[in-house]
Formats: sequence, structure tokens, C-alpha cells
Amino acid sequence: MIRRLASATDCVRRRSRTANPVSLRDELIRLRRIVDRIELEFATVAGAFAATEEEEWQGCLSPLHWMRLECGMSAAAASSAIAVGSQADSLSESIAAVEDGRLGFAHLALMAGTARAFQASPTAIPFEEQPLLDQAVNHTLSRFRVDCAHARHAHDAQAFQAEQLRDVDYRMLEVRTGEGGAVFIKGFLDPVGGATLCTALDPLASSAGSDDDRPRGRRYADALVELAGHGLDASLLPRVGGQRPHLQVTTSLVSGSVTSGRRPCWPTRNTPRRPGRPRSDRRSAARAQRPVRTTRRAAGRSCPKGPVANRASCIRVPMTPTVTVQTMSDRAVQNFQTTTVEVGLTSTHH
Repeated sequence: MIRRLASATDCVRRRSRTANPVSLRDELIRLRRIVDRIELEFATVAGAFAATEEEEWQGCLSPLHWMRLECGMSAAAASSAIAVGSQADSLSESIAAVEDGRLGFAHLALMAGTARAFQASPTAIPFEEQPLLDQAVNHTLSRFRVDCAHARHAHDAQAFQAEQLRDVDYRMLEVRTGEGGAVFIKGFLDPVGGATLCTALDPLASSAGSDDDRPRGRRYADALVELAGHGLDASLLPRVGGQRPHLQVTTSLVSGSVTSGRRPCWPTRNTPRRPGRPRSDRRSAARAQRPVRTTRRAAGRSCPKGPVANRASCIRVPMTPTVTVQTMSDRAVQNFQTTTVEVGLTSTHH
């Protein structure tokens, strides 16, 4: 029988194909329904294999482990197949819906996982197939995943909350530094932690307008950097060695002239270059040696205004040609040349 199925599959692979969009859509639907039925049969065999003795696993730790190695499957796919096969008695109507083409195998796998969770929990009520089947037929896969979670929480809240707490222990965030100071991030968050992060990022990751052509991934990356910047600016992070986390980068004013309280004078991507000849390095260096005025403010009092007040409250100090830059973390110090940052002018007293 399996040999005949393989021969039929080879004939389908060698058939002539059309470029008509209507025919392509029809073929995709029909092929998906056939694949669902084949996966259903695979799950039935997987459930039977999962019930065999340990010596039949050929030295593997579990039937799932054997399927991963010998069938070339991911752990999630193997677990779904075993769940569907082992819960076939509780999902008879859903299996019939898959055979009729009214339900996909992915929906059935979610139902099987929910039925297995009900069966394994000592505090759960008996599993009811029909309410979930009605939702599975009418809802998309992502929506139905939420429906299954709601069903578990409604009928077995104690076990569901215990599982949520266990997921907290699996939180993981790996931050690796690449060549040139680039940072690679990989991690896992439990549903509560993930919802907290997404709630904080969503307002910052929204599109800036019709001219914002950044893809969704880029907007969320920018939002993460901006969120970290807000945390640094608000001075909410704990002190490390008696100091707040910050980044200080020192550079010569010759390489980038800066005016206190104004935007950087070098052109950026969004700032058009002004016409005319640039100032020479000699002139820029001479301007850097000029004394500047700085204002001292008393705590809780505003700076006095007017010519007389300025002469009384301001002093002249020589300015050191340095620029202090505050941004996300100390990792960006190594690649300052390739990082766009906001710059503020500092002065020192001698």
C-alpha cells in the first residue's frame, strides 16, 4: 500500500502544470487536503509506535526522539503526530472532519494537545470535543490556538496557571557581539513576559506615516533601542559600581563641529547638505579654542535673565574639544564611527 502511494506521488510530481491562477489555487487546496489525510495516517501510526516497549526505540530516549532522528522531524511536529494518534478515541468527530476536508491537520493537532492536557491533569474536567470542533471549523489557526488556551484556563485553571509559572523558568535571552560591535539577540519569553514586552514595544514600533518605509522587523528593532534609551534617560536602572549605566564617547571637534543646544552640523541621511564650500580644518580648530559661556544654575532656582544677570551669573571657561555621547550601552563604543547618535557639548574647568 505504501509503495502504491509512493508511485502515485511520483506520477503527481511528473504531471504537467498550468500557470493559470485559478487552477493553481484549486490545486493548492486539493493538495493540502490530501497532505492532511496523509499526515492523519502518519499520526495514527505514530500513536501506535509511541505505545510500544522501550526496546523498540533502538536506543533512543523516547518515541519522539526516535522520530526526530529517523523521520527527520522537529520535536514539535513529532509531538503533534503522537498526540493526534494517542488521542484518536477522544477526537473521532474531528478526525472525520479532516477526512472530509472540512478541517486541517494543524487544527486537529491543537485539539489533540488540549485533550492530552485535560487527560494528564488530575484537576481537569472530562474533555468535550464538540465545542472546540465548532470553533476550529470557523476560526483561523492562530485564533484557534487562543481558543484552546481559553478552554484550558476555563476548565482547569489550576493546572494552566502552574504551566504558565513553569514557563517563566525557561526564559532565555542570548546576546552575542559580532564583528564591528554588531549585536545578535536570540531568546524565549513566556506568554506573560512576551505580552509585557510587546505592549511596551507596540507604541514605539508604529509607523511614523505614509513615508515610513521601514519593514515591521526594523520598526521593532528601532523600538527596542528607543525603549532602552528611555530607561537610561529616566535614570531608572540600578547603579553599577556607584554609577548609572551610561555611554561616554570622546572625539575631537575637528572631526565633527558641535554647537551647544543645536543639532549636529554634519549632514545626516534626512538632512540635505547645504551648498557652499566647507570650512577648513584650520578654521574649525581655531573656533574650538575660543572661550565659551556656560551658565551655573542653583538647585531649585531658574537662571536669571537679561544682560546684567548674565554678566553676574555666567563665567568664562576654556572649552576642551571633546564631545560626550550618551546612548544605549558600552558595546557601541567600539563602533562609534558607524553609529548615529545625539551629541551634547561639554566643558571642563581648569
